Amino acid sequence: MKNFTESKSFNVTSHKDSQEICEVHLKMAEEDKYEILCLGKNGEPRPHMRFTIEFVMAYGETRHSPNLFTTDEEGKLYLGQLHNVVSIKAQCKDHSALQKLWNLPCLTSDTWQYPTQIDLLEGGSAELPVAHMYDPSQPNVLKRAQTTLFRSRMGTVVDDWFMNIKVIKKEKENSSHYFLLRVEKLKQGDYTWHLRGAHNVTVKIVVHKAKYWNNLENFILKKNCIQELVSSQKILKIKESSIDAKKQKLVVKLADYTPNARVHIFATKFVQPSLDATYDQIKSQLHQAINSSVFTFAQWTNLLMSDRKLSDEYRYVFDRANAKRQLGNTLDRPQLLNKRLFTGKTETEQEVLNAGNDFTQM
Repeated sequence: MKNFTESKSFNVTSHKDSQEICEVHLKMAEEDKYEILCLGKNGEPRPHMRFTIEFVMAYGETRHSPNLFTTDEEGKLYLGQLHNVVSIKAQCKDHSALQKLWNLPCLTSDTWQYPTQIDLLEGGSAELPVAHMYDPSQPNVLKRAQTTLFRSRMGTVVDDWFMNIKVIKKEKENSSHYFLLRVEKLKQGDYTWHLRGAHNVTVKIVVHKAKYWNNLENFILKKNCIQELVSSQKILKIKESSIDAKKQKLVVKLADYTPNARVHIFATKFVQPSLDATYDQIKSQLHQAINSSVFTFAQWTNLLMSDRKLSDEYRYVFDRANAKRQLGNTLDRPQLLNKRLFTGKTETEQEVLNAGNDFTQM
């Protein structure tokens, strides 16, 4: 057995080639409290820097800080716990080019990585988690402004499946931010499921008229082929995560996981502007290397092609050979001699001779 290895490099946020003399960072401190740090290129704190802070809430409202925040001697701005905040934007008044936007992973669509395509069998069901609903007063009422689901055929929309979408449960107790959308008994065809608002994702659902091959959910058996479903990913939810600083141990528990589930963990000192940038790079590499495969069945083909014209000579020969035999002229067929004379046996047993009566000429 030989071991094969492959390595790839991925770029992360860096200020190596930046011309700025300082940089602003977001950090989560103890007890889920956030703080902003203004540091130089060598990590030295930059005190007395003035910033304006802009918060974007989970339900779409944007809030601006009425007063300027000023960094202390350690170059820090203390924000505290940020409930229902999906993004933060900080801009320095003393340095106009110094600004940054962070998308927080707690309540945005980045909580789940939605697959681009889901492959199902006819009669199956599809589920998509959503981070929050838009109307807290009616949490279980779904509106078309939130999501749409259409079934299409040959690029033409044939059915609207919005009324079949159900909000079946909440992700967490006493919380109105996590829901699960489900659609059941899907018919054969192509579906386009679009989540609007903060999610703004489009998922394609392909429903096949087939069955699972040998009880394997990643292989389906069709009439003329076996298709491997590689691009169809199951959405996994993080049930619980905890960090033990003393034992230097990180525990992550998944819900609805399978034995083949894999977890990638990226640890950074500061909150990155986009936490999923590295994950997206890895996912793109996997999609380039692994694609869905279709294994067609060998079929016997007829050597005689249809709609082909034969020459008149071949058609005459085939027509005479395959013609139906019927009773016609029963005479003998013509021979080389038109008048045939038959020879018989000569009989010499008795001969009758006549007497002569004219002897004058002799």
